[in-house]
Amino acid sequence: MNLGTMKNSIVGMTLAFAVALLSAPTAHAAFVVSQIKTTATGVEIYQIQALNDGTGGTGTQLAGIDLTLRTVNAAGQPIATGGAFKMDLDSQDFSGDGVFDANVSGAGRTYGNSTGTWMRIGNTLTSSWVLANVNPAAFDSDPGVTGTQTQPVDPAYANLHVFGVAGIFTAGGGVAANATPAKFVNIVVPTGTLWDLNGTIGGNLGDPQTIFATNAPEPGSLALVTIGLLAFAGRRRTA
Repeated sequence: MNLGTMKNSIVGMTLAFAVALLSAPTAHAAFVVSQIKTTATGVEIYQIQALNDGTGGTGTQLAGIDLTLRTVNAAGQPIATGGAFKMDLDSQDFSGDGVFDANVSGAGRTYGNSTGTWMRIGNTLTSSWVLANVNPAAFDSDPGVTGTQTQPVDPAYANLHVFGVAGIFTAGGGVAANATPAKFVNIVVPTGTLWDLNGTIGGNLGDPQTIFATNAPEPGSLALVTIGLLAFAGRRRTA
């Protein structure tokens, strides 16, 4: 995606470093992942953030992500029907070719708003944030910065149920996360839509850590709810 000077910073050495960081084996780490939920008309907004206290050999910063976001059912199984991730598709022409692009990294957006779903490290997008991979891939209508449209935005973004981003923050080793959690995903879904997030996040030291986050009920909690409903139904029949 064309984000001004960001494209000029994507060089072979940087991408190789990003891939090495994000594909390294998982080690003991100190990330604590949490989410903040807010609501707007018809949608739920989730901000995913990570606190890195530096005690697990991962440093004190958030430096890279390689994550997949999916819509799921109550059992945690991926689904491709029903509510989809809201994407920022009709607001900015990042490549300057007169065609709106899918804003997969929240350029010009702040965490917690309902404009769309994106992944990036930190509150401010700069040329230090380098995208190594995005899936679906055709998110920029002018990847060669030619000034004219050379490919369409992947139509999957209009009804998106699986979304992946890999990238690295290069300046200063990462975004400081030892005092205030660093945000890295903004999720916008229709009210009641379930999702899960899995993959790896890496600090400025050590190996990446496997993470998992979801708004779906845990299987144990769902079972308790089911048992409670059955018991309630039994009481009504015997009343």
